[in-house]
Amino acid sequence: MTAYMHGSLALDDRQSKAAAPARKQQAVAAATPRAKTVPGSEKALWIGLAFFLFSVLGIYQYFESVKYEINANVVKAEAEIRALEAKNAMLKNEIATLGSPERLIEKGIQLGLVEQGAAAASYAGAAVASAE
Repeated sequence: MTAYMHGSLALDDRQSKAAAPARKQQAVAAATPRAKTVPGSEKALWIGLAFFLFSVLGIYQYFESVKYEINANVVKAEAEIRALEAKNAMLKNEIATLGSPERLIEKGIQLGLVEQGAAAASYAGAAVASAE
């Protein structure tokens, strides 16, 4: 915009082109021979080797992931087994307390199935019989 204010834009472009320094021509370097490439059969060998190695690594990774899943399932099953064993122990303890003779006699007396004196005598007789 400033060039337009001070004069013609076309004149300004000519001055800038004329003021530009002339480029020196660079000497063209002699053509260097191209580097030799790997022969096609050797390329195929390397590509085949790479494909084989990546295939082996993929198979190895697959089996490792299967092993990981199996180990995760084993850990889950072991946790479930521990929980069931704890519950089983608790239920066995409850069976032992519910099946004790003293509790059964007390429950029979509460329900009126056995007289108080007869229950004590029969229980005492059972204790004497088991001791002999």
